[in-house]
Amino acid sequence: MLLYLATPGGDGTFARGGVALEQLVQQDFAAVRVDPWHRPDLARRFGAGGWPALALLLPDGRRFAGAVDVPPANIRMFLWRLREGFEKRRKQIVESVERHQRALPAPLFTLDVEAVFAAALAAHDRIDGGFGSAPKFCEPSVLAFLLEYGYQRDQPRAIEIVHHALDQLLASPMMHDGGVAAFSRTPDWATPAGEFDAADQAGLMRVLVRAAAHAERFAVPVRALVGFVERELYRSGEHRFVGRRVAHPPAAGTGWWSDPAVYADRNARLVRACLAAASLLADRTAAAMAVKVGEQLLARCLSPAGGVRHLCGAEDGLVGLLQDQVLVALAFRDLYRATGDARFDEAARRAKVYMEKHLYDREQRHFRETPAGMPAAYADGLLPAGNALAAILLLEVGEVDRARALLSGRRLRQAPTR
Repeated sequence: MLLYLATPGGDGTFARGGVALEQLVQQDFAAVRVDPWHRPDLARRFGAGGWPALALLLPDGRRFAGAVDVPPANIRMFLWRLREGFEKRRKQIVESVERHQRALPAPLFTLDVEAVFAAALAAHDRIDGGFGSAPKFCEPSVLAFLLEYGYQRDQPRAIEIVHHALDQLLASPMMHDGGVAAFSRTPDWATPAGEFDAADQAGLMRVLVRAAAHAERFAVPVRALVGFVERELYRSGEHRFVGRRVAHPPAAGTGWWSDPAVYADRNARLVRACLAAASLLADRTAAAMAVKVGEQLLARCLSPAGGVRHLCGAEDGLVGLLQDQVLVALAFRDLYRATGDARFDEAARRAKVYMEKHLYDREQRHFRETPAGMPAAYADGLLPAGNALAAILLLEVGEVDRARALLSGRRLRQAPTR
């Protein structure tokens, strides 16, 4: 099976298709294209750090080869060699996959806060700010972690790293009309990608709000970010946030394309971010946007049973992803605190009840990423994506012991990273 993970407009790998490539794919592979935004569970399972990505799978779904962003000029030869290799060495490849699974070491590394802090320190770019090299992402989750680490453990170095990163980022071409681009192709933030992800806007907004509590200069970019979200991502007639804005390539003309799908996770993130910004700035516009979008989440994203539709309004779409359930429940809780509207409190409760009923694995003592029985509900010994968010929700509702039990004693196959 040939699994191609690519977003609309991200067809670089097959941009120069041609008859020969088309025949090779159709005749020698069971080819499936998946939009990673529509199926984040599959993207996390089969992706290799980005897209467009290719994954070569055995008939039972186990991955044995893959690549990210293969140049169009090389794709036909790449697939031809994989096909030839698989035909000649199928037995050895299957045995190798099975041997690798048996040889996976028992999780040895502790989920440790100090180790994560050390990893962030090691990756910190002392010149340009941020973490790592190219491509460089703004990484709001790392910034948020370092802020909390610095505030709670009296570590001024952690706060200095965040302030340095924010100052460099906010003064760079990564910022466009107040919004932050998805990544820079160079470490100096000078070559931003022509894409704006709603999750990045929400994450950076919440970091800036938190930083502004101790450094007032960060309140100004919060206001600019709210303006960007209102202009570029908010659809006032439908009361929803679009998930992303992408610049057309030069060959396709100027302008921007907005993804028409309504993603529950990104709408929930922006609801929470706008409420936080509204509290900091006393901004009625940000609060009104959040409430209106929250009402749409309630009407279009939450099933009567409490399951969250990943694509809001899509009756046949994916329902019950752990991250969606938690993020939407957290957004409803924030909305209830902001408005006192009991509908939001009840909706948060329903989303949590669904999560407990359909996602909690009593034997493993953690939440599955997807409901039992779905193709991606597989066991690989790793803590499924979303359990850290689930712990936050449990803390918010006062289930402290359960939150601690969810994460305590966990081990990782690799040393903790940022």
